[in-house]
Amino acid sequence: MGAAGGALAGWVSGIMTTKLHIPDLLSGILTMTGLYSVNLFVMGMANVPLTGTMKTVFNIISIGDSTTTTIVVGGVIIAIVIIVLVAFFNTEMGLAARAVGNNEDMSAANGINADAMKIIVYMISNGLIALSGSLMAQTNGYADVSMGIGTIVIALAGIIIAEILLHNISFGQRLLTIIVGAIIYRLIIAIVLELGVDANALRLFYALMLTLFLSLPLIQKKVGQVQQRRKNTKSMKEDD
Repeated sequence: MGAAGGALAGWVSGIMTTKLHIPDLLSGILTMTGLYSVNLFVMGMANVPLTGTMKTVFNIISIGDSTTTTIVVGGVIIAIVIIVLVAFFNTEMGLAARAVGNNEDMSAANGINADAMKIIVYMISNGLIALSGSLMAQTNGYADVSMGIGTIVIALAGIIIAEILLHNISFGQRLLTIIVGAIIYRLIIAIVLELGVDANALRLFYALMLTLFLSLPLIQKKVGQVQQRRKNTKSMKEDD
């Protein structure tokens, strides 16, 4: 139900972007702002405890201790999501959506309804976000209206780390590397906490680390250009 609600929110963002021509970033912010009140209406209060009051997927399917259960159940759900996404994006509709993402003008010239594809992808992505939020609430044992704040940092870091680690890979492998990237990001945070960094400085550290990750592709490009120029210069000297 949470994933369905997220898909509905994605439809709203998609309509605002494609039909009202509101910039995609702004439409996401507007939807997120409205959902804050929606979440309060659904929850009835800012914080709702789940422990001992209702069953969760993690106590229905119990495998050893809580950590083992979380890892196993989470891994199974991730595998199912990746399989479904790979299957969908290899269908005719999925390939059309990927084409719109790569080159919207060329896709439209080939008869693809770009607006419809955007709305579908909005619904899928927001549905997955809501699914992740519902699992996070069940893992933590409570739902808080502000618990999703800052999650985009992890998502961006995971994607950027994945892009840096591997290139020229298949769609399914790309999804797996994003998971690995998110895990690497969390490990970096854990190491920083182990080093005793002041908790008040964590937000600043997150911002600096994300800036570094976002800059790495450009740094790699610049380094590659410098190396290429050196090779060209060396080749010209050898020819002389």
